[in-house]
Amino acid sequence: MPATTTNSTDASRPLSAARYASLLRDVQRLAKATDAELSQQKVIAFWNLGDRIQRERIAEHSGYHNSVLRDLARATHLSVRNLQYAVAFHRGYRRCPKDTLTWAHYRVLLDRPNADSRAHYRKLALDEQLSVRQLVHLIQQDQRSATATNTTPVPRPTLPSYLYAATVTNIIDGDTLDLRIDLGFHTERLGRFRLADIDCPELVGAIHDSPSSDSAGRLARDFVYSRVMSAKTIVVKTQRTDLHGRYVAHLFYSATELSVDACFVEGTHLNNELVVEGHADTMLT
Repeated sequence: MPATTTNSTDASRPLSAARYASLLRDVQRLAKATDAELSQQKVIAFWNLGDRIQRERIAEHSGYHNSVLRDLARATHLSVRNLQYAVAFHRGYRRCPKDTLTWAHYRVLLDRPNADSRAHYRKLALDEQLSVRQLVHLIQQDQRSATATNTTPVPRPTLPSYLYAATVTNIIDGDTLDLRIDLGFHTERLGRFRLADIDCPELVGAIHDSPSSDSAGRLARDFVYSRVMSAKTIVVKTQRTDLHGRYVAHLFYSATELSVDACFVEGTHLNNELVVEGHADTMLT
């Protein structure tokens, strides 16, 4: 009696090239859908995280705000930077975006100086389906092409309000410093300050940095160091915070000891000096 072929024998045969190609297409499609779903869930999770922190209304107090974020970071094993981005994300988007962009895309967008710029690059990223690196490259190209027109002098503030004597405790980069400010009545506050109306090249550490920007970033930071660390008087004018909970400020310094009011009028305006010396672009909003 002739042998018969069983189903198990058929099932054990290797896949044909056509069947494998079909299987591969389906797996790739499903994996891509899974990745997209996970990416959207991450975006939603960080927006909700920012929403929860924002409900405590601590962003109005930059020093206390960052202190709380550091405590939360230690307890949750999330980075302080991601928590800061989560708060900035909620402040920048009152409704959680539901699109194909990832959390890494939104981190890049949140570094843009204003809402119009964020909206512009978000639309480009969506319309052209840009990867994070492509988005970063596009922004860098636009910045380089606009450099020649971004050297408009930064207007010097003239209203003598919200002025504070300050001491530098750390220099993050060319346009971001940690300061201890004197609020009067024997009260001081530590906080992170972002110089208003300018943008310096960044340092290595973020995904969108390049070797050339890092070199320029170091030069900008070193320039600020050479100016403020030898100053006898430093004064900041600030009254608001940015998306990241940093005080937005104009900084004035003098090589001699001056009163707060005198330094405000006579001291060197660091924001504008960085632009004049070629270490920053003007970003007037």
